[in-house]
Amino acid sequence: MQEMWSKIHRQGIFNRSESLRLKMVDYKCFSCNKTISEEQIGKRVRCLYCGAKILFKPRVATTKIKAR
Repeated sequence: MQEMWSKIHRQGIFNRSESLRLKMVDYKCFSCNKTISEEQIGKRVRCLYCGAKILFKPRVATTKIKAR
């Protein structure tokens, strides 16, 4: 990962496949509502803080525009 960041820093740009790998996914625990990154989860789908097995991806709030 460090090698990829140094490459991006040197070149100032990155291609599409690298940008897809850089995307971070955050999950939230249903029980304690703490945020957990995808790297922290690994193969075990459990909350690191309370041990719950139910994690979800929080949705981004969308804005509704009224048509004229």
